[in-house]
Amino acid sequence: MARSSHCFRAETPADVTWSPDGSLLTVCVGPHVAIYEPETNMLCQVLTCPDSTAVSSARFVGSSGRYL
Repeated sequence: MARSSHCFRAETPADVTWSPDGSLLTVCVGPHVAIYEPETNMLCQVLTCPDSTAVSSARFVGSSGRYL
C-alpha cells in the first residue's frame, strides 16, 4: 500500500533512488533531479541540467553514499 504520492512538473519519472541510510529519495524527471525527504514528503532540492532534455539516472556515491 502506498503511503505517499508525488507529482513534479507533470512528467513521468525516469529513475528513483534511495540514499543508503534511507534519509533521501531522488526522482529523475526530464532535465531535473528532485530530492525529497521521505519522512515528511518535503521537496528539499531540485538539480537541473539545462543542457540535457532528460536525466536518465542518479546514484548516491562515496564510501557512505554522501554524494549524488
